[in-house]
Amino acid sequence: MSDEIVISARNLSKCYQIYGQPIDRLKQSIWRSRKKFFREFWALRDASFEIRKGETVGIVGSNGSGKSTLLQMICGILNPTAGEFHVNGRVAALLELGAGFNPEFSGRENVFMNAAIMGLSKPETESCYDDIVTFAGIGDFIEQPVKTYSSGMYVRLAFATAINVSPDILVVDEALSVGDIRFQQKCMAKIKSFCENGTVIFVSHDTGAVTELCSRAIWIEKGEIRMDGEPKSVVESYHQYMYEGDINGTDAVEPDSPLKDSPDGDNGDADTEAGFLQVSDDVRQFGNHNVTIEKVRISSGANCNGVIRSAEPCEIGLIFTARRDIASPIIGFLIKDRLGRDIIGDNTALIGQNMSRMAGGRRYRVDFRLEMWPNLCEGDYTLSIAIADGTVEDHEQCHWLYDAVAFKSTPVKVPAGLFSVLNTDVRISQTKV
Repeated sequence: MSDEIVISARNLSKCYQIYGQPIDRLKQSIWRSRKKFFREFWALRDASFEIRKGETVGIVGSNGSGKSTLLQMICGILNPTAGEFHVNGRVAALLELGAGFNPEFSGRENVFMNAAIMGLSKPETESCYDDIVTFAGIGDFIEQPVKTYSSGMYVRLAFATAINVSPDILVVDEALSVGDIRFQQKCMAKIKSFCENGTVIFVSHDTGAVTELCSRAIWIEKGEIRMDGEPKSVVESYHQYMYEGDINGTDAVEPDSPLKDSPDGDNGDADTEAGFLQVSDDVRQFGNHNVTIEKVRISSGANCNGVIRSAEPCEIGLIFTARRDIASPIIGFLIKDRLGRDIIGDNTALIGQNMSRMAGGRRYRVDFRLEMWPNLCEGDYTLSIAIADGTVEDHEQCHWLYDAVAFKSTPVKVPAGLFSVLNTDVRISQTKV
């Protein structure tokens, strides 16, 4: 990554005038600034950041948070209401399917038109035209009007044009969610290749893709930058916000609320808690604290919370206290790699385990037993644990622990991907020619 700054924003803001009824626009044009017939809506407010050459920046945020507004200003489609903004380099954008395409023009004519808009001369476009057509893979339809194209053909041609005109900055706004799996993988491979030398701004609700592709992430909410930093941390904070919002509910229990004694008078047994790690204060966590996870562990054979070996039995355990009655508990775990990508996970609802009501004031222990630990790539992993109340589709997070335990996984054989199956039977036979 270079120290050269390609995008710079200082106190960038965009305000829209919202009128209650159409006649208010006429009134405003007559009264000018002497009277206001509108209310202000700030789609973006006081956003300041710098993006350097070679960075791959992911932008996350809920719907209507201001992500698309920011991208449109980067592409020069919108002018800011206030603030300073500078872009150094040629920008290619995929903001929506077929944006800028003339439906009456053929695919070929639209390629040359879009390339000209991006600043390419005709000879420059001709030199990369074959690459565009090959990547789009729409065959003879390149000579047909784009109004005859399917949505998949639109995005193929749009992406092929944007990525092959040698942009300095590539802007992608959820455009890759359309198309078949082969095309999506082809686009991802092309973006990864482009990331080696170019600058990419990637907006997606797929936080896994943001974590995997990006070297930096920006979280925008309600028109303001909430967080800017390492993708894994930003995504975790964004997930927490999506579950909790800005204000904790009034029904939440404070973490230090006094507990009732368990009916049996036993609040723990040291023999049954061997190998469990006490949850430290520096573990990232959120939830309404109707349940408090106190201890966790992951073990394989004699190894506990250290090295987990593939093909060996494994146990993931947690000890927690219910501070209030939990009507429909869901308990689960998630294994992530060092990049924060979700590798494997499970929960009691997906397993089909019928969990009975948990009484407030009691202490519980839950163990997940895996017959064989999967053959993961050798490396460092983390264990996240969560307890919710409700259903998979509609639930409230009681306590979620991010990266509660860090451990190393060692494979029995080198996997071809992130992990591989342990037992594969290969049979070879000769057939007639």
